[in-house]
Amino acid sequence: MMAWATLAFAVASAVLAYRLASRAATASEGVPQPWYARWYGLIGAVVAMAVVIVPVRLFVVEPFNAPSTSMTPTIPVRSNLLVQKWGYGHYSTYGAKLITRPLSVTVERGDVIAFDYPRDPATVFVKRVVGVPGDLVEYRDKHVFINGSDTRGKRLDDHLLTDPAPKYLQRYRERSAKSEFDIVIDPDVPAIAHDQQSLPADCVSANDTLRCKVPAGAYFVMGDNRDNSQDSRYWGFVPSGAIVGKVVAIFPPAQ
Repeated sequence: MMAWATLAFAVASAVLAYRLASRAATASEGVPQPWYARWYGLIGAVVAMAVVIVPVRLFVVEPFNAPSTSMTPTIPVRSNLLVQKWGYGHYSTYGAKLITRPLSVTVERGDVIAFDYPRDPATVFVKRVVGVPGDLVEYRDKHVFINGSDTRGKRLDDHLLTDPAPKYLQRYRERSAKSEFDIVIDPDVPAIAHDQQSLPADCVSANDTLRCKVPAGAYFVMGDNRDNSQDSRYWGFVPSGAIVGKVVAIFPPAQ
């Protein structure tokens, strides 16, 4: 939605500029109209913007938005996101995937990535990388264990979630290989958070524990709002070819 809004804004700006220039030229009868007040000026302006905007969105950075609370508290709902695309090989924009290349950057635990949802590639999800190829990921008692090590850190002040209704969630500091971030837990939601009928081949569930061995070329992702996130616990791994890019900037909505 945001992508098409950006394109529509660019086209509308070009049309408005053309109409203003045309009116100004009409008001000065007898004076030759400048190029930008003629029809080919409008076409040239639109083409020039497309020449700049489309390659940037394809290869460098692309804006997205966060329609849900699944990445709370890191990403507030309705935030605008800037996603770095260079190096991830998934060169697409405005819903069209044009070029695919192997990853040339390292995807690390703790990275927040945008990717094509495996069950509906037309939809882009944003989650945090929890497990990389070769990792053993265990989810037990709402704790994440990576290769046997608990990633849970200290308890912080509770987080007030205001959407859709005010509610306090337990907030914890969690650590990955090279970063720390906050996650929230809803104490009213049961710990079992996966569908045992649709577990991927590399996952097993026993004694209230989900255990997954991350295969080559894939990643295990989770939302920071652990009890309100559709993620790898439900539908499995993210293939490397589905990764659109890494979130490098977050712009929360205006209050």
